[in-house]
Amino acid sequence: MNRNIPFGYLKRSKRNKTYIPYLKAFKDQHNIPPIRVMELDQDIWPGECVQSIFELFLDLNNLKETARQLTKRFIPTHIQISKKVMEFLTRSKFDKYGISFLEIGDCKAWRGSSVKQILQNPHYVGESRYQWKKNNTWELQLTYPALISQELFQQVQVKLHNITSYKF
Repeated sequence: MNRNIPFGYLKRSKRNKTYIPYLKAFKDQHNIPPIRVMELDQDIWPGECVQSIFELFLDLNNLKETARQLTKRFIPTHIQISKKVMEFLTRSKFDKYGISFLEIGDCKAWRGSSVKQILQNPHYVGESRYQWKKNNTWELQLTYPALISQELFQQVQVKLHNITSYKF
C-alpha cells in the first residue's frame, strides 16, 4: 500500500487489480480492522468518511474550513491511516491474531489541498482503468468500487469550480 491509493480504499497486494473499500461491510471478507481514534475512543471506517467529506464541503463551501472541521472531528489523515494499515499488512499472520482495531492517537491537521484532492478524485464514484497491451488487447489495470453517488460528486465539482474560478 502506498500514498497513491485514494483515501477510503485498501489494496492487498501489487498484483491485485481491485481496490477494497475500507468499509465495515468488508471487515470479515477481507480481514480488515477499523481505525480506533483515541481522542474519540471510537472506531471509524475511512470509506465511510469519504461521503462525510463531500457532504461537509457542500455545507461549508470552503476547503480550509472543511479541513478545519475534519481536524476538529479527529478524522485521521490519509498518511496516518496508510502508515497504520501498512504496519498491519506487513505483520506476520501470527502477529495479526487478535487485533481488533488499528490505533491512531494525536490526529494530524488536515489541509485544504488534501481535501481538494479527495473532492476532485473521480475514483470515488467508481471507475475501472484499462491499459492497451502490445498484443492488441485491453487489460484491466485497476478497479475502484463507488463510495459516493455520481450526483454528489457533480454537485461538489460545480461548487469547486465556482470557488476556484475567481482566483487569478
